Amino acid sequence: MRTFPRHLTLYTAAAVLACMLCTAGCRQRPHDRSADVSPAADIILLTSNDLHGRLEPFTVQTDRGTQSAGGFAGLAARMDSIAQQTDGVVLRFNSGDTLSGPYFIHFGGEALFGGLGLMGIEAAVPGNHEFDRGPQELARALAHCPFPMVATNMDIPAGHALAGMIEPMIVLERGGRRLLIAGFITPEIADISSPGPDIRVLDPASPHMRQRITASIKQHAPDLVIALTHLGLEQDHRLARQIPELDVICGGHSHDLLPAGRELRVRHADGRQTVIVQAGYGGAALGVLRIRTAAGSLPEYAWLPQAIDAASGQSPHMQKFIARYRAQLPPNQTLTFTDAEIDCRAATVRSREAPIGNFIADSLREHCGTDAALYNGGGIRGDGILPAGPLTRLDIETMLPFDNNSVIISMNGATLKEALERSVARLPQLWGGFLQVSGLRVHVDPHAGPGQRVTGIAVLESGGGYRPLDPQRRYRVATNSFLARGGNGYAEFSTARIEHSSGAAVRDIIIQRLAAQPRLVLAPDGRIIVRTAPQKN
Repeated sequence: MRTFPRHLTLYTAAAVLACMLCTAGCRQRPHDRSADVSPAADIILLTSNDLHGRLEPFTVQTDRGTQSAGGFAGLAARMDSIAQQTDGVVLRFNSGDTLSGPYFIHFGGEALFGGLGLMGIEAAVPGNHEFDRGPQELARALAHCPFPMVATNMDIPAGHALAGMIEPMIVLERGGRRLLIAGFITPEIADISSPGPDIRVLDPASPHMRQRITASIKQHAPDLVIALTHLGLEQDHRLARQIPELDVICGGHSHDLLPAGRELRVRHADGRQTVIVQAGYGGAALGVLRIRTAAGSLPEYAWLPQAIDAASGQSPHMQKFIARYRAQLPPNQTLTFTDAEIDCRAATVRSREAPIGNFIADSLREHCGTDAALYNGGGIRGDGILPAGPLTRLDIETMLPFDNNSVIISMNGATLKEALERSVARLPQLWGGFLQVSGLRVHVDPHAGPGQRVTGIAVLESGGGYRPLDPQRRYRVATNSFLARGGNGYAEFSTARIEHSSGAAVRDIIIQRLAAQPRLVLAPDGRIIVRTAPQKN
């Protein structure tokens, strides 16, 4: 374990009401004024998570209309402004999923990790998307990372490409206080990313993990124990219950923005508490957790996330940094034009038929010449709405950031139905494994029991009509290399017969198809029909 004496720490052990004040569905506007961050706070934790390569601002839909949000220059300016308003200690953390989008595609980790370093980030936990290109590529990206990466529940063998590059825990010291930083990454990583076969990711809330934490506490006697997590809000709550030694959890992965004053607090049997916070997605908000301490009394917490928008200001140093990389990007070619907005929101592509999902799946099926195509909604990124007008190469690199190739597999109808059952098994919950389809018409009853939600499947015939799925017939299905290897838990794909596994990159297929048509018209056509009310007996 490395100690970084140039950093800081503090103590916190708490006692207040234990209840979940907000659930994973909270996605409200953040507090708007950084001036509310009182200089009287002893310690201020500034947290970011799930930036997903958003080096520059992006467009979001709010109750006040379309607005610009996020961007590293805005985050850096707001962080610096908060730091200038307090005489206390300010710590800056990140909770994973930074590597994605055009700036990762073209520069690896250099621009994104370098930008976080310039922002003053002092420690981070890796997210699942850090592993999307495999451990070798992550090792190359981490060569540009000036701050420690921490993952307590990740065991990396000696001689591995990542050996020595990700710490189990670190200790930061500043102002005579000591801070123990742990990190926890989702154990689902093998299903949703590409960590390789040699890395073990353990249950973060297991007794073994608690033993690791308590042993480190005994060794270092920290004033405060903070966990940076990429688990999701529900698993953060479980972690807090199982490892009560954690004082603060700065979370990520589920893209939840906990509103001002609505941090989660979990009370323990000894009267202490664990405080859980999370700051949304893409840098549209900065998490701000104020902690006040006084001798002989328990710490007081105040959670005041700050909106990062046009009013946040821009860091000149970060603007210059970004401009240097922007100038090196390939020309942002306009591929085609759209007459309507393109909805890439997670709430759309991960739960229902999405017009952009139809287009991607259609492109894949037509390119591969198969009976059907299946594409995971989690492979469509951006979590926003692209405005009508020009659609550019960088738009597609943001929408399809993963280096997946097209794959043709052969499976019988019964297995295809099993895959579609898996796709809808979690409805109405959003899930990255929800499948966008082509060449199929699927009827779904989300109120039915497990394995019985898909109530009908029809397959497009060459003549244009649809015929009911034949459980015994073999169908040729186009998909991406992530799903073909069993990503998102799709054993149906990994056990199917692969006919062709080294096809063109999906992103290139989409770019070529867009460039060949002057206008893009997208609309749902009833290929995934979800029953909206339970069937009456």
